[in-house]
Amino acid sequence: MSLGGGKLNSMTNPEETLDGELDSANGATSSGAFELDQSTLVRLDEMTALLDGLSEQIGDVSIDLIRSAIEAGGGRPPADKILARARRSVDKASTLLTSIQP
Repeated sequence: MSLGGGKLNSMTNPEETLDGELDSANGATSSGAFELDQSTLVRLDEMTALLDGLSEQIGDVSIDLIRSAIEAGGGRPPADKILARARRSVDKASTLLTSIQP
């Protein structure tokens, strides 16, 4: 099953066909599964670890901010909402990188 010569629209991988075949030049098999070399896997692991560490650091700053606000008799600081959004984004990035590893 192919549309438009077997190519998907520009919002997806332009090398991917509708039946899951990819060009061998980009490292994929005919079933669409990518074969990542060891150096790429190591780099992905390193990036995931960095993102996980960054997420923890954002969480630590958030806890410190909330603790300071409580000690001062205030409520949740507006900056904490931004930190929470940033942490969720970093966590999503880490999850995405993990999902492409075999």
